[in-house]
Amino acid sequence: MLVKKYHWIWVLLLLVSIAFAGCGAPETTTDQPQEEKAALVDTEEVVTGNISSFATVTGKIAADTEVSIIPKMGGKVAEVNFQVGDRVHKGDVLVRLESTELQAQLQQTRAALAMAKANYENAKANLERIRSLYEQGAVSKQQLEAAETAVATGSPDSAAAAVQLIEAQLANTVIKSPIDGIVASRSVEVGEIAAQMPVMTIVDIDKVKVATSVTEGVVNRIKLGQKVEVIVSAVGEAPFTGSIATISPAADSLNSTFPITVEIPNPEHKLKAGMFAEVRIALESKEGVLILPKQAVVDSGDKKYVYVVKDNKALLTEISTGIEDDQRVEVVSGVLAGDMVVISGQNKLQNETPVTIAGGK
Repeated sequence: MLVKKYHWIWVLLLLVSIAFAGCGAPETTTDQPQEEKAALVDTEEVVTGNISSFATVTGKIAADTEVSIIPKMGGKVAEVNFQVGDRVHKGDVLVRLESTELQAQLQQTRAALAMAKANYENAKANLERIRSLYEQGAVSKQQLEAAETAVATGSPDSAAAAVQLIEAQLANTVIKSPIDGIVASRSVEVGEIAAQMPVMTIVDIDKVKVATSVTEGVVNRIKLGQKVEVIVSAVGEAPFTGSIATISPAADSLNSTFPITVEIPNPEHKLKAGMFAEVRIALESKEGVLILPKQAVVDSGDKKYVYVVKDNKALLTEISTGIEDDQRVEVVSGVLAGDMVVISGQNKLQNETPVTIAGGK
């Protein structure tokens, strides 16, 4: 019995050892390192070219000249000769007021003036006659003095002044345009009473202007007469060319910017007062420098990097930059002309990440 017992113990130990050996045996195949998957990126070549940096400011277009037409006197409107949008010339009659009563008054004052002049001439002739008689002793001194008084008080000047006053009032019934321009607004109709308030607005938009402002970092980098680009999205054409007409020497106390005015020729009147405008002012230009797209630049703290693709790997490369425009930036150091830099997909990259260029470029 003892022999049989030990026999089963050995059988059991053999089975356990076989089971453990099967669970712990290593794979016959050896582990191979997995190849890193290439990231798909877009690239663009570093090129040599010209670049300019710009300051961009905004403002609204205004007419070069805007005149409110205000009658010098009130009265009933007899005539309105132009509509909104009509072209007018300096001296054109815009509005005419009723003048019948003034015409009658003018006739009366002119008649009174003629009588005053005649009486004055008679008084002077009489004075000469009386003076001659007085020297002969034929009339008294009192008669001489009366003749002198008649001349002194008989001047037609007051009657002439009355005529001039009525003539001026009549002239004021004819309201003329003081400039060449376009009727921008009209607020009277025939038969209405025109008060001494604006009845029309005339604007000259052969040339327009944009009032805007620049920062203290820009004001000393621009000059009078400098050409600028003016972009008006409402017109939707290529940029217009304007020039800087004024630069204020003092900053606005509210926002510490310096007011400037830009003038733009507008012979076809495409630009209208009130349109929104974007003004681009060139601050610095360089020729024959290395240029790459802004979207290639990766900012990290105060340093800038790009991923340069070489041998199908993205190499993180520090660069120094110079001036920039809306889409491109000058590269001072770090890359060479012809280098291919990643412009999209940088978020998938680390230094020496394998890459595949989209489109097979």
